[in-house]
Amino acid sequence: MSSDSPSIKVSKQLPALLDMVEEQVTHLAGSKQAITIIVWTDLRANYISNARREDVIRALKEMLEAWERNMPDIPAHHVN
Repeated sequence: MSSDSPSIKVSKQLPALLDMVEEQVTHLAGSKQAITIIVWTDLRANYISNARREDVIRALKEMLEAWERNMPDIPAHHVN
């Protein structure tokens, strides 16, 4: 993979991106929240997270299982 590939460029900037997202989400939520960012580039998934890997695995499995059951994409603010 060359140093100018999208994967390398994204990978180098993911820590700064997570810092920005974490700051904004913490401000909105009033406390630190678990965040995982996944970016698919030139055949590779790049990810970064402030959560424990086992928590991310559990959350992703729950989301995928819900999608497989055809759960509609309803934003949380529309549920209640």
